[in-house]
Order: sequence, then C-alpha cells, then structure tokens
Amino acid sequence: MRALPLLFGLFFNWAIGQSGDFIPLPDIQLISAQPEKGLESVNLPFEMVKGIMFVEADVNEEEGSFILDTGAPELVINDPDYGNGSFLARGISGSMPAQWTTVDLFEWAGTQYWKMKAMAIDLSHLELVTDREISGIIGYSVLKNYEVFMDYENYQIRLTKPKKNSNRGQSPMIAIPFELKGHLPVIEVMVGTQKLVMGLDTGASTNLISKKLRKKIQPSCLVPLGKGVLAGLSYEAQASSAVHIRCTQIEGVDYPNMKFIFVNISHFNQGVKNGKIDGLLGFPFFNSGKFSFDYQNQILYVWEMPSSNFLVKLDENGSN
Repeated sequence: MRALPLLFGLFFNWAIGQSGDFIPLPDIQLISAQPEKGLESVNLPFEMVKGIMFVEADVNEEEGSFILDTGAPELVINDPDYGNGSFLARGISGSMPAQWTTVDLFEWAGTQYWKMKAMAIDLSHLELVTDREISGIIGYSVLKNYEVFMDYENYQIRLTKPKKNSNRGQSPMIAIPFELKGHLPVIEVMVGTQKLVMGLDTGASTNLISKKLRKKIQPSCLVPLGKGVLAGLSYEAQASSAVHIRCTQIEGVDYPNMKFIFVNISHFNQGVKNGKIDGLLGFPFFNSGKFSFDYQNQILYVWEMPSSNFLVKLDENGSN
C-alpha cells in the first residue's frame, strides 16, 4: 500500500505534573468586552494549511498566526525557551513539556484579554512540518465565550454572542447535542453497528479512531488506503493506517465515505475526565458543511451540507 503524507492530530488534554498528577488550570481574567457597544458578532477570515485552521491574533501588540483548535483547553504560546517545562501536556501523539506563563495582552476578534494565563510550549517542530511560523494555539478558554460558526468553503469564521438562531435567519439542518469532557465537545457516532464516543477537534487534520476498535468494525465498512505517520503536539510521531469508512452515521445522517486513521490513543485516554473517548472528528468531517459550536447550550449545529457528502437523513423510526 502506498505511504500517506504526514497527518496532524493536535488535540491535547489537561496538564499533568512530571509525577503524573494533574495540575489544576488557572482562571483567565477577561477585562474588556467587544470594543463597540452592542456589537453582536464579528466575521473573521481563516487560512487552511494541511488541514489545520489558522487565524491572526495579537500578543502584546504583535500580530501572529494561531491555530484555532477546539481540542485545546487553553491559550498556548509558542516559546522554544520552555522546551524543558515544569509539567507535561498530554497529546494524541505523546506528551510535551510545558510551562504556565502570563500574557500581558491577548487580542482576538475585537476582544482584549489582560493578564491571561497561557501554556508556553515549544511548537518549533510543527513549524517545520507546516512550513510556517506559529505563534500559538487558541483553545477552549477563549472559544467558550462565543457561538463559533465555521464556513470552510469560504474560509470564514463568525463569532457570536450565544443566543438562539444568532448566526443566520434560517433553521439548522441538524442540531447535534454534545457533552463536554473537560474542554472537549464529544458526540455519539455510529460506525456500522459500533457506537463510538468521538471528540470534535478543529485542530485535527484527519479523523482518528482508536486502533483497538478496528476489529469491532465490520470489514465491509472499511476500504484500506495505506500507511501514514501521525504528528501532533509532541515531538513524537506514530505509525497509523488510513481507511475510508462507508458506514458512519451521525444524528441520523449517513456519511458514506469519510477518511479515518486508526492510531493508538491509549496513553492519551489515561487523562480524559468523565470517561474515555474512542477517537476524534477533524477536518474531513468539518469540511463537509457549515457548522457552529454553541458552547453555552452544548449543541453543534449543521447549517449546510452538500448532498454529495451524505446519503439521507433518517426519520425517528429509522426510515427514509
């Protein structure tokens, strides 16, 4: 089988101490709100690089390029000086040394965050494989303040103060309830007859499933694609195998041909709170339509989905 290009899975979990104990996350200090009184939403462009979403933001009045990652718990600052770190941040591909730091001023989407706690991590290895400078990662601690609407077709994000039907004047095609496991939104996904708990991660360039589950999925659902290497938050990389899965169903909608990779996530699941996850939905899922994360009400809305990306939405009885 042919070799696959390098894949990214940036999702990482709560910080852990060098002894293995979990370190509580500090609270951020949000000082100022939107600069214009009464501003309800803001539109922002983003750029896709190898399946990863990048946005522009300012740290201490210096503009930089940040990964927008629903799989990250905190704001992350790229700082090679923290290569040794004082604790570990656990990622899909391994653990990374990290250090708490304080950002005097972080500015994004018209909002200023003063004296904001952040993780300082050396991300220089990701700069090499993406061939671009990375200032850091924007995660849950910032995104939870908004309903986050993502339009991958037009490379636009809309951040809106959460309220019913705030992003558009139409009803969503699908409303998918999610649960927060720590910072990570998770949903139930059917793969054949197997029910999986999958995290929603905009920082993953591909969909991931624990390789332990491969034997539980009917062979008729799988179309092998080849071998690859998964890179992520840590310096480590691990081998993976890629497939097209013909029988994925989410909230009554069939996705007949999404790409997944099977990879070892057992080390990561040691730190997941409130139960384990079976994998992640990343770029191949979000690229299939227009979505919004409503963090306050814990709902993922699907606003548009090309007909070629799914077969049919079933009724409550499972009929067409």
